[in-house]
Amino acid sequence: MHAVLPIRALPWRLRWLLRWSEAFDEAPIKSLSRLIRWTWSEMTKDELALRTSDGLSFTTMPMNFSSLVMRIDGARDPRIERMMRKRLPRDAVFLDVGANIGTYAVAVARRIVPCGQVYAFEAHPRTFKYLRQNIDRNGLDNITAIETALGDKLGSVDMAFDERNPGATRVRGNGSVSMVTLDSEVERLGLRRIDYIKIDVEGYELPVLLGAQTTLARFPDALIQTEMLGEVRYGYQPIEMLEILRQAGLRAHNVSFDGTLVPTSSLKGEVVWARAA
Repeated sequence: MHAVLPIRALPWRLRWLLRWSEAFDEAPIKSLSRLIRWTWSEMTKDELALRTSDGLSFTTMPMNFSSLVMRIDGARDPRIERMMRKRLPRDAVFLDVGANIGTYAVAVARRIVPCGQVYAFEAHPRTFKYLRQNIDRNGLDNITAIETALGDKLGSVDMAFDERNPGATRVRGNGSVSMVTLDSEVERLGLRRIDYIKIDVEGYELPVLLGAQTTLARFPDALIQTEMLGEVRYGYQPIEMLEILRQAGLRAHNVSFDGTLVPTSSLKGEVVWARAA
């Protein structure tokens, strides 16, 4: 089954490459070659290594879509990468909720070293192992990795690991993985400043935001990045997230090619919420 999964993933990966990859637009043959070589590596290896054009180094499990994007495009989301370069100061405090193997956290931490600080939250033990490895691999001491789920209450949850894409691992009922609120973590860590909160938790964003309302009120100028899924999970609609963020004085933005925030009414994909002017 391990060797079959990469082959089964090829059709939708090719669709992503053709429609969304910036690297493919610039160098189609090179990008397609990278996809084929990456797929072959996934079929034959239990662990993969990659290095980006700007020198970041990662190890990853197979089938992790974020890793594939990093290998081909050089960043998990090049547009958001350009936006962060414009808007994050060198002493920024960045919270990564659903950090995966560190594709955002490691890149941001390297950019804001030595003055800035990253706090990376990842709930699944297997994925957290790679997050820790990648922090060490890049010699970064300004990331605090925290192995916990975030939600709207204290407790414990089960995490459904998705072999087809470990980045799609998500909360599933009660279990043995600890869950805390973002508000409680901000208090425990003694944070007095937050510039950016990235939340990518596969449809569990509303509970995370419900457990972060004090934080949103304390740090009204923080940018909030959420992933808006095209499907409904956990029984809530995107409008419920919209209301929480609007009550905090934030408005939805897409990110243009050059990294500029553009107001939007479309709640699809990656949305960045910023204080209304």
